[in-house]
Amino acid sequence: MATVAATVGAMVAAFAPRPVKTAELELAAAQLGIDANQVRVALSRLRSQGKIASESRGVYRLSESVQLEQTALGPWRERLDRIADAWDGDHFVALTSWLPKSDRKAARNRRRALTRLGFREHHPGVAIRPANLHLSLEDMTELLQRLGFDAEGDVLRAAELSFDPRGHWGESVDYRSRARELEDGLDELRKDGSVDAAVTAFQVANERIRDCVRDPLLPHEWVDAAGRARFWQALIEYDAFGRTLWKRNVWDRVSVSPSGSSGAQKESARGA
Repeated sequence: MATVAATVGAMVAAFAPRPVKTAELELAAAQLGIDANQVRVALSRLRSQGKIASESRGVYRLSESVQLEQTALGPWRERLDRIADAWDGDHFVALTSWLPKSDRKAARNRRRALTRLGFREHHPGVAIRPANLHLSLEDMTELLQRLGFDAEGDVLRAAELSFDPRGHWGESVDYRSRARELEDGLDELRKDGSVDAAVTAFQVANERIRDCVRDPLLPHEWVDAAGRARFWQALIEYDAFGRTLWKRNVWDRVSVSPSGSSGAQKESARGA
């Protein structure tokens, strides 16, 4: 279950590319049972963590660093396109053992950059990932550094390894099961179409999109590639329909005018 801060952050992202007003977030969050005070606390926390930025008083958008993290390998819908159809078995290797451990911020940024691009630690100071993406060594190095990897660190491309690295990515993902859940869920959404259905769609899509953004995009040879493609397509269709429901049942009702009054408030006033 996502935290309130994560949910509010997802709402800020859902409004992209335009910024969103606090009043809009409060009204939308109310549909999820999140009160206005929780929204304001979440916004403060997200801002202090550098995940959102304030454009003006009470107006927010995703921070540049978060936008980069989420789209480092392209929008989540297009991430599978970055995987090469044929993989030559090479690996990228990031080396950082000589870098100082005392700089915790740098170490945290380094770990985040490596994790975002699917690297896993083999030994302290040595992280690896398959070189199965449409990225040259130069491209990978530049992207890592943009995400926070140290300029003093080294990135290599290795043609052979003396060990089997597959265990570093843990248990395999059951992509087909995820796809079936989304396909069945989409059928239910189409039958319902209510505010509750819109809320369900937002929550489910938010969780699964997070899975896509964090997916290490392992070689086709290591995973159920057909199942992964099916899951991605199922999520694209689920999210598209869910956005339609959310827009109709929530966004269109909470759009805030320059004066600060919301569509929902206007409807209420007209009905009084």
